[in-house]
Amino acid sequence: MGQQIVDFLLSKSQEKFEIQSALAVENVPDLWVYLAATMNPNLRRLLEITPGVLVFADGIKCQGVSSEDLRQLRAKKSVSTASLEVGTWVKVRRGYYRKNVGFVARISPEKTKVHILLIPHKTRVFDALYASHERSIPLTNDALEHGLIIKEYSSSLLSVDVSEMSLQTFNYFRHCNHPILKGFESTFPKPSEWEFSVDEEVFIHSGDEDCYRKTGLVSVIGKTEVELTSEEGMIKAKWMDIRKVIRERDFVVVTGGADKGWQGWVISVN
Repeated sequence: MGQQIVDFLLSKSQEKFEIQSALAVENVPDLWVYLAATMNPNLRRLLEITPGVLVFADGIKCQGVSSEDLRQLRAKKSVSTASLEVGTWVKVRRGYYRKNVGFVARISPEKTKVHILLIPHKTRVFDALYASHERSIPLTNDALEHGLIIKEYSSSLLSVDVSEMSLQTFNYFRHCNHPILKGFESTFPKPSEWEFSVDEEVFIHSGDEDCYRKTGLVSVIGKTEVELTSEEGMIKAKWMDIRKVIRERDFVVVTGGADKGWQGWVISVN
């Protein structure tokens, strides 16, 4: 709940609220949310309507925090960002690219500044770059590398809880040919449009030659891979390497792409 409160507040932090930063520490008894802000009337009204914030008869409860206490709180918070490393998929929590999924390309030694690869919102620039196969061009204060923009963020503005991404985002990252991503293809989260369920029959389309074309039933669904039960025992496979087993006369529904929502019976399988 604490992180949800922080995300809500940061999404509303316009000038009139004067919120500089927000912090939630889940392992502190009697969960508090810590703000670096000026407690003005606008902010008080915002806090009173924030989901999860307790409002008493005399209003919300506020208490000052010393610099030393804040330092210790941040140290506790750092436990939750210990998994932040090159190759981690993250979600931006604030700013122009809020809610966008990105890839950690570089991290400062103290883990306070993180360089993220993101799909630029300026799609015309992206399309032109992608079509021309240029490697890097400047874009305002940022740069495009192989069709991806690289931006610097504080680690506090990133969420590491990324279990899936849209199919469009998935395909952009896969086909941009950025050299860093080539070494991390197996870490790509599952596209949200890909729907798999336990006991569903699938086959391995690529990857390990020993497992190629083997079929099995989905037994465990993970963040970057699935476990399959086959005649030969348990098999682990990456999301990119599996396909659904579809047969003639199966009734199917398209879950993504231009034909999303279309449904019908399979008349042939290539």
